Amino acid sequence: MAKKSSNYKESIKPGVLVAEFVGTFSLAYAVLASINGSLSSTIPTAAIAGFTLLLAALSIGGVSGAHINPSITIGLLSIKKIPPLKALFYLIAQFAGAVAALGLITLVLHGSIHHAHGVASNISTLKVFSGELVGTGIFSFGVASAVEQGLQKISAAFLVGGSLFLGIEFAAIASNGVLNPAVAVAISSATWAYILGPVVGSLIGMNIQHYLRKFS
Repeated sequence: MAKKSSNYKESIKPGVLVAEFVGTFSLAYAVLASINGSLSSTIPTAAIAGFTLLLAALSIGGVSGAHINPSITIGLLSIKKIPPLKALFYLIAQFAGAVAALGLITLVLHGSIHHAHGVASNISTLKVFSGELVGTGIFSFGVASAVEQGLQKISAAFLVGGSLFLGIEFAAIASNGVLNPAVAVAISSATWAYILGPVVGSLIGMNIQHYLRKFS
């Protein structure tokens, strides 16, 4: 997850963008499938999202770093773990993957789709914003920890996947724990709270972890 690059100005290879597209597609599709599936009352969406991210970190972490979340990319940009132009292309690939997931699952379900049932509210409130901020702060703190420590695949994957699960649980008291602007688009919950909350939370979580490491 979010591997640390030794070359901050590294070139942008098509493979990393494909990986971000596929990873975000998989995460958004998993969340949508959870919302619309028969197991939604048995397996929490938080667990499905965390496990999907864990698998993504293991499968594409060595290719793109498996950000698969615009707020994570922006957070890593703020601590100089990804160059600006590359971050921009990551964001495009991530949102494209989320939209593709929405399109495919809509096709599979013949248009009969529950976008936000049980996962996200469309109410744009300060409470939702706060929940998303706190949850993503917890999640991004774990991501930054994996990056700063240079953890290997399995350790990084479990830390990141577990951090996402914990972040969703923290957010759930105030929002419904989307923690990902691209997924928010996929589940038709792209309000200011669900877009800005994760971004601000990631900036805070990433930078706290970064400066803890820097001055320790």
